Amino acid sequence: MRKYLTPDQIRLREDLAGARDRIIVLLNLAVGESLGMEQAQEFVEKARAWSGANAFRLLRYLASRPDALSAPTPDCPPCGVRLIALLIAGGHGENVGLVPCANCGRTNPLPTYAGPEGRLCHGCSSRRLAVPCARCGKLAKAVARRPDGRICQVCKEKEPGSRKECVSCRRMMIPTGTCPRAPTCARPAPPRSSRRAAAVAAGGGRTR
Repeated sequence: MRKYLTPDQIRLREDLAGARDRIIVLLNLAVGESLGMEQAQEFVEKARAWSGANAFRLLRYLASRPDALSAPTPDCPPCGVRLIALLIAGGHGENVGLVPCANCGRTNPLPTYAGPEGRLCHGCSSRRLAVPCARCGKLAKAVARRPDGRICQVCKEKEPGSRKECVSCRRMMIPTGTCPRAPTCARPAPPRSSRRAAAVAAGGGRTR
């Protein structure tokens, strides 16, 4: 059965195609001739800005000023932050700068969190979200809400039943991963053969 598009859908497709063309042109102007059209499209796709609303967000940012990539600002959208990181990792960082955190100004780690003034790094975002814990009173990011209020990660881990037996090493740990059978901790024990080989190597002997 043939699918018909509404006038709005046709207009959106045309607008998206035009946005994509302009993004590629602006990228080539900013980065230089070393960035081909196919490679530019690949970077934009990996940055998740080739379709949907992100394509228009990226276009608005790139078109806002000529140095949008060489001297990026904290108002750069998340897809732009990802695109810049991909360009630098791909060897096109000569004319590209990193996005600074709107609070501390650092570029490492990449500011991927949203803030009122722009992108924030993990540390600044955590400090902005810090509230007094309802149990210990310390300023920290709330990770759970209980009848007595919002609590921090440390208090959450102290709750009864928070520790589980790791299916790999059998220790009672705060689970950080899961498998089809049971929780796993961050540092599961190595296989038995690896433990035996390490013990033999430490003792300078051979396995029997």
